[in-house]
Amino acid sequence: MAGIRTQTEQKSPGSIIGLINSGLVVGKKGIAAQDISNTTRQSLGEALERNKAYSYRAEGRVAVALEVDNTSAQPWTVDEEGAALVSRGGARLRVLRVWQPEPLPPGGTDRVVVEVEATEEQARGTYVLRLGEASGPRTITLRGVTFP
Repeated sequence: MAGIRTQTEQKSPGSIIGLINSGLVVGKKGIAAQDISNTTRQSLGEALERNKAYSYRAEGRVAVALEVDNTSAQPWTVDEEGAALVSRGGARLRVLRVWQPEPLPPGGTDRVVVEVEATEEQARGTYVLRLGEASGPRTITLRGVTFP
């Protein structure tokens, strides 16, 4: 998937991710947002556990911000090629960027944010978010992702 950018060292990336990272968007304040922590489901037995999840919508874009715990004994870094937001019908939306502040250490908690191109109509759908690991097989899968 050419064109996806993973950002692990940049402190304030642009777009929706930049708004979240800069503190201009917190929880459900700043742009159209919703707490999807209790309406999404995660696959059992994954090395990462979702604590909180928020979805965001702005003109032509949507984003999902996850706070995750690394329950494994190995650090975890998202793979830019392994990020996907897939509709119930199997259509994949174009991932613009994936942001993770730094590799997630064993026992650590941090954010991972995925920003995707989406029309107004696409933003009304229900999706599965999949994030793969950069150097291994571990993934996190979140079902039932919706946008405000």
